Amino acid sequence: MNSEDWAYIAGFVDADGHIGGTRSGYRSNGAIRYAVRMTVTNANPEIANWLKKEFGGSVHLSNTSAPTHHRPVWRWSAMGRDAKPVLLNLLPYLRVKKKQAELVLQFIETLRQPSDSPRRLTNEQDAQRNYIVQQLRRLNYRGRLL
Repeated sequence: MNSEDWAYIAGFVDADGHIGGTRSGYRSNGAIRYAVRMTVTNANPEIANWLKKEFGGSVHLSNTSAPTHHRPVWRWSAMGRDAKPVLLNLLPYLRVKKKQAELVLQFIETLRQPSDSPRRLTNEQDAQRNYIVQQLRRLNYRGRLL
């Protein structure tokens, strides 16, 4: 990929993308689950399929319950570590979602390596991940600010 390709992809991410995180309930072992993801949604399936071919991830038809007069919309997504190489290369070109990309990269650094033994998060790790997810939620908030 050259710099023009990365700038082109950054335009899609800034316009039709989402870079965010979630914190969800407890797993059966009592652990809190966190996840980070980047997505690009577009009515042209060629874009989503190209991103999947280049970077992996997954492609899904995302508006299956929309009214029949709406066009189909395709969503490419990469989660966790899979998003890291893409975000690192997009960082210089992102304008709107640069801060979100930096936060997701920080989050990815908190992930255990596959070779690590399974263990619960420390209170410090939980607080760090929770802080990052809350910052992402604040940056991605689309409603009216009070």
